[in-house]
Amino acid sequence: DIVSSAGVNGSITPTGTTSVFEGYNQTYTITPSAGFTVATLTVDGAPATASTTYMFINVTAPHTIDVTFSALPTHDIVSSAGANGSISPLGTTTVFEGSSQTYTITPGAGFTVATLTIDGATTTASTTYTFVNVLAPHTIMATFSALPTHDIVAIAGVNGTITPVGTTTVFEGSSQTYTITPSVGFGVASLTVDGVSTTSSTTYTFANVTASHTISATFSALPTHTIVSSAGANGSVSPLGTTTVLEGSNQAYSISPSGGYAIATLTVDGVVTTPSSTYTFSNVLVDHTISATFSPLPPSGGGGGSGGGSSSKKKTALSEQALLDSLMKTLNELKLKVAFLIAKRDAEKLASLIVVEKQKEIALKKAEAIKKEINEVEKEVLPLETIKINKEMETLVTPALKETFTPGVTGKKREAQSTTSEAEGPHTSSTGEVIYYEVKSFFSVFIVGFISTIVGFFSAF
Repeated sequence: DIVSSAGVNGSITPTGTTSVFEGYNQTYTITPSAGFTVATLTVDGAPATASTTYMFINVTAPHTIDVTFSALPTHDIVSSAGANGSISPLGTTTVFEGSSQTYTITPGAGFTVATLTIDGATTTASTTYTFVNVLAPHTIMATFSALPTHDIVAIAGVNGTITPVGTTTVFEGSSQTYTITPSVGFGVASLTVDGVSTTSSTTYTFANVTASHTISATFSALPTHTIVSSAGANGSVSPLGTTTVLEGSNQAYSISPSGGYAIATLTVDGVVTTPSSTYTFSNVLVDHTISATFSPLPPSGGGGGSGGGSSSKKKTALSEQALLDSLMKTLNELKLKVAFLIAKRDAEKLASLIVVEKQKEIALKKAEAIKKEINEVEKEVLPLETIKINKEMETLVTPALKETFTPGVTGKKREAQSTTSEAEGPHTSSTGEVIYYEVKSFFSVFIVGFISTIVGFFSAF
């Protein structure tokens, strides 16, 4: 175990009893309070050099460590400042021994640090000073003096201004900027600084002034250039005619066709350019010309010629035809459905007559009337469009319709003799009673088969 303890005005870490494995190391940190320092450091009852850290190395036995603290010595620094400036902090400042203290010296406007005296000895004038690792009292004093001034005289000729104008007094080391502004239609002709011509400009700055100066500016009218615009019939250019513009300026033109017309050509300085409703001459340095011509717009929805209108018309026609074909197909299907429902309704009525009345003659007449009506519907509907039968309907319907009843034997089936795949007329059985049709239309196959069955059924009576 290692037992540590600390007196007032400081601490040791870790504090108290610390168990350490044999052969290990153990470090202690000693921290004095503000304004205090380590007074004594005792290890295993023997004085050791005062320090803020201590390490037990390769611990093989118990140990003790004790620390005490004492107040640090203090030292006073006295500061003072003459008129037209300040020093901060001002007056007496007490600092702990070994610490540092910084001072800031600030001259008033138009003044500078004249002298800076440290502990009675003049040092380089500055706006800051730091006492490092203070071990004794000190003094610091600053005085100030007015900065030298210099006059700058500015003059502007007619047709322009300079700002500030006249005499401007500036402190030595400072800067002064001037703005030169020509009147409209004028430019800076000359700029003279301290009697020497310099590059013409609209601004000039005197930096770190250490002497008097002069600045003068003159102005001259800017060169002008003419732009002549013209427009053909059925349109306009604005502005039209001759326009005088100042050199370096910009001039925009608007080109407007009349109703039903478009810009045919746009010519600038004799060179044809891309037609546009606007054109701008930028930074004009020479004379220019601009002219526009106009042509009629092509008629909308043009004839058979090549172009977007014809192509659009073709697409519209094809679209309308496709719609018409689709409507016709739907109409045909509806007609067939209606005819089928009529036949089904009449067939159901016929079946009722067969069961209830048992009258062969009435049933046969009804069957013939239905057959006739179906033939009329088929003549009207089938020429419009051949109805395609899908594979499933062929599989389900065709085998059933290729069978018929043999006369005289109720319910006995006989194979139809015809195997042709083309639409045929009626076939007569050996008894002259059976009718067989094979057609492409699902509707016709169904109805003909149905009628054939009915006729065969009544032939058995």
